[in-house]
Amino acid sequence: MSVISAEAFKNKATRIIKIDGFEPNEKIEVRIKPASMLGMIAVGKLPNNLLQTVDDLFISKGNKKSKGKVDTSDMNPDELKMVMGMIDAICRDCMVEPLFDDIKMFMTDTQKMQIMSESTGTVNAVIPFIQK
Repeated sequence: MSVISAEAFKNKATRIIKIDGFEPNEKIEVRIKPASMLGMIAVGKLPNNLLQTVDDLFISKGNKKSKGKVDTSDMNPDELKMVMGMIDAICRDCMVEPLFDDIKMFMTDTQKMQIMSESTGTVNAVIPFIQK
């Protein structure tokens, strides 16, 4: 067994996913890595005040996120703003190619949700640890 190269490590840690494009039935490909919630919290990319939002969406209520979509129907404007900030923070953290900041002004909410949904498999495992 040999030590893995940085390039090989990067290739294993990232994957290409298909998200909705801009035309009917169009799909476009983006490269993502898993979202690192602990890393985002540690460097201040996910402020502590968003932890309750993460908990509400992914843990406690359980019904707020279903099939990659967040139910915003009963959220007040402040809660909605926090959720959108969290989604942007997750997309910024996990998008490898293209970078989120290079395309964020052109992205649809659906595209952001698809990226968030694909990258947050680790969220459910991490949040109980954070709360303890």
